[in-house]
Amino acid sequence: MLPFRTKQTKFLGQSEGLNIITGKGKRTRNVAREIETPTSSNSAPTRSSRMNFLLIAIAALTFMLFLGPVLSKRSKRHASIAVPDDSFVVAGYLPEYRLYVDLEYAGQHLTDLLLFSAEPKADGDVKLHWGDLDIRRAMALKRRNPKLRLHLTLGGGGRSSYFPNICTDSGLRRRLVNRLASLVQIYGLSGINFDWEVPQTPSQVGGYVRLLHEAHALLPSDLIVSVALHPGQNLGGAGYGSVDMVMLMAYDMSFGKGGVGHSDMDLMNRAVKELIKEGVPKEKIILGVPGYGRREGEVKSYAELIDDQAKQHTGEYENDFDKKPHSELLPAGFKLRSEMKGFMFDSLMTAQRKTAFAKMRGLGGVFLWEVGQDKFVPGVSLIEGMMLVGNGSKKLSQAEMTIGGGRSDKSNFKTAEHEEVGSRKQRRRREREEREKRARARGGGDGEL
Repeated sequence: MLPFRTKQTKFLGQSEGLNIITGKGKRTRNVAREIETPTSSNSAPTRSSRMNFLLIAIAALTFMLFLGPVLSKRSKRHASIAVPDDSFVVAGYLPEYRLYVDLEYAGQHLTDLLLFSAEPKADGDVKLHWGDLDIRRAMALKRRNPKLRLHLTLGGGGRSSYFPNICTDSGLRRRLVNRLASLVQIYGLSGINFDWEVPQTPSQVGGYVRLLHEAHALLPSDLIVSVALHPGQNLGGAGYGSVDMVMLMAYDMSFGKGGVGHSDMDLMNRAVKELIKEGVPKEKIILGVPGYGRREGEVKSYAELIDDQAKQHTGEYENDFDKKPHSELLPAGFKLRSEMKGFMFDSLMTAQRKTAFAKMRGLGGVFLWEVGQDKFVPGVSLIEGMMLVGNGSKKLSQAEMTIGGGRSDKSNFKTAEHEEVGSRKQRRRREREEREKRARARGGGDGEL
């Protein structure tokens, strides 16, 4: 397992005045406070002042010996089942071919914006699909939202052809990382997102892990290094130790077969469990939400599906959401609707439920693929709805968490604490069944309950 690095970024949950150790690494940040005891320069300490000092010292020692461990255990237990609102990631990918969208709206409803994408070249250099002015335009969003972090994605579907050659050549890997470091410095980026789609052989996976490790070691220590993975991809422990976030692309898992959506809640829950089982710390997992729907062989964006619902509701071919409130243009239950003329998609409620799921499971956050597919209308937008739940402004009721937007299983929303209670119940039931079985074998009654 590679050591994690100590980061200065907010999403890792660091705060001032703490000793921080990340993963199994030993790099710490120590903030010590000096306690000064004011004394008079003109007079010696009195007997009563010495007695007060002694009493304070005894009280402090008692606290450290007896109450300190109790509070420490309590805080660790709570940290394992709760995600602080100010550290929860709500991210979105933005391809260069979607630059017509309202960037200001996107920047106000995200913690992280991932610019998709740059492409590795055969010689280890990088081809930017984003223009220089467009990147600087995106960076200007930080004026309105200073906490917004911008990442550059490397690779993606159709843009990963040269990963195999680069990852198996140490010289090319070094050149690629150096080029990325230069781009980080030029544009003031907050992160690099690696998206090789997809390694095919164990040697390719090994080379990819080496690339992530070298990026982790050579890029600035406060840079966020992330990797995008499809369900079922496994980098091994060393790979996950080299990244700060794992973007789980929990969609395209089914293509409408049997009436199951491609991003069904149960399939999503299974993908998360598998990733945790593979050794990924749950706080590193950023859960993907699709901004599109699928019907066999066809794709429509969430914005197009919303427009279709408006056409069906009003009878008008075009509906202006800028001139009329969405309550007049859309049916009352649009937030729950996850099917439209055979297209299965994530409704607004489903996106919010997945965000609530991520928080309750202790995941690091959620992201949307991709921002240009959203409908930028207040009360309709996916990223707005996800942010409201992500930052704690909106709390979903139990009913909202278990209805609307595809199949759901109430167990999807149980916290780690609930799971432990459930496992104890199952264990007691199994033990009781075993006692009853042994009692019947001896010819007794039903056994002890």
